Amino acid sequence: DSGGAALGVTGVSYGSSKNIVVLETDPQTFGVAYTISVTGSIVKLVAPMIGLAENTSADFVVTTYGYEKNVPASAEYLLYADLDLPLSPNYNYPNIPDYSYGTVPFDEFDRVAYFMELESETFGHQWVWVDLDPLSDKINKHGLPVDVLNFHHEGAKGPANIVSNQPNIAPEGSVTEDINVEMWYKDYGTSNTLAIPGASSSKFDFGDVRSSGGNYGSFQ
Repeated sequence: DSGGAALGVTGVSYGSSKNIVVLETDPQTFGVAYTISVTGSIVKLVAPMIGLAENTSADFVVTTYGYEKNVPASAEYLLYADLDLPLSPNYNYPNIPDYSYGTVPFDEFDRVAYFMELESETFGHQWVWVDLDPLSDKINKHGLPVDVLNFHHEGAKGPANIVSNQPNIAPEGSVTEDINVEMWYKDYGTSNTLAIPGASSSKFDFGDVRSSGGNYGSFQ
């Protein structure tokens, strides 16, 4: 409830395990805090998720998912491809990601954006958006750089606009800065051969070097 007004529950199901119960409710109002009271034990879908003891109450707030609701600038973009990442993907040759594609053809474009969204019991709901100048004049070379598609991107790019709900990424919610791109399907090493400012030559970070073989891959 919120201020004494009841919120109807329209569906109940298990989450990723039977230790998690997911409640579907009547429409909720963004920004309004609700209180849930339970008999037994339930998991609260906020960060971090917690278990509630029997006959106790806890507050929760509405979580908004997707770039359209979290990134106002996304209104200027059209969806090219969407990918539901599996827990154990296999993108070795000849496999390709199982994308869902948008309905608008991309004959011309002057800006691209990436949006990643995760949710877990430990870290809750996390998302980040990055938009930057195109990495290629071909739209199909902006996805995961898997072996069968035979492309890679690397080096300094920018400026990029970064928006996130994680303060360690964007302390004020958004930031604009130059970035270094490391997108390839092969192995890589720690040597900072491109002399990326601030990068290490002895640790894996944002200044690594692509190898000529292997299939470990990088997407950052």
